[in-house]
Amino acid sequence: MRVAHVRGEQIAQRAVLTRKYIRAFGTALALLVLAAAPSLRAQSSPATVARPGDGAVQGRRLPLSHREFAITSSTDCDRPEAGPTVAAGSLSEDLHVLGDTALVAIREWRHSDTATVDTTVLDRKTLRPLWSRTHFADGSTAVWEFRGRRVQWTVAQPRVVVDWLDSTIAEPAFFAGAVELLLAASQRLSRLGSEMVFPLIDLQAGPGAPTSFAVSNLTARVTGSEVVTFPNGGRVDAWVVSTDPLGWTYWIEQRKHEVIKWHVPQFESICPTTYTVASPSP
Repeated sequence: MRVAHVRGEQIAQRAVLTRKYIRAFGTALALLVLAAAPSLRAQSSPATVARPGDGAVQGRRLPLSHREFAITSSTDCDRPEAGPTVAAGSLSEDLHVLGDTALVAIREWRHSDTATVDTTVLDRKTLRPLWSRTHFADGSTAVWEFRGRRVQWTVAQPRVVVDWLDSTIAEPAFFAGAVELLLAASQRLSRLGSEMVFPLIDLQAGPGAPTSFAVSNLTARVTGSEVVTFPNGGRVDAWVVSTDPLGWTYWIEQRKHEVIKWHVPQFESICPTTYTVASPSP
């Protein structure tokens, strides 16, 4: 079973896979699968396990902002050696509040003449998921709704519901489409070797198996520090955070503790892709 999270948080990869899935199965969503939670590596100090509402993740620390990301991707990745890196689109991200208790993250992925827009609403203090809606360029939508441990997921084409799930999960969990926000809100990821575990709710499917919900653990660990160069020439010191079993790498600015870059490894025919903030907040 392959491992990935939806969007994550996070959606440009899913938009590409969605079109492939529509052609193959006649639905409107690609399923990026979370495998069963892996056993944690032995550590000299135990990892912090974050759960919605326990205080390990403080959503109110996230700055309200507008940011633009440049997307680059390798070419010819089916060959043993990937081709050169080329521009592959852009991502805009807006964070603002709804009332006094909800945080709204609106993201738009732009590739050529198509766009995918995702809106996710979380509890502002704890980042507990409330709902998420993705609008794809072909008019289809994917909707998540969270009511405590009850979770609903619906995929619809214009005027037609093509797939849905309604079930109860065993434990509270964060939304797999909000990993970037979880990392930015986790101040404990601020020194070499620090580690946090996030239970994430996502979709799960296997060969011949129906789609279902799954809660799996994502482990994030600070594995190093690097200087990140922005497209405009600016440079900042950043922590390097590796994720398991996701396999994505994130760079968190050390001074502001904002995610400023992340790398998505190759997934099936999707080439490796990197997102780098093009207009960092002042």
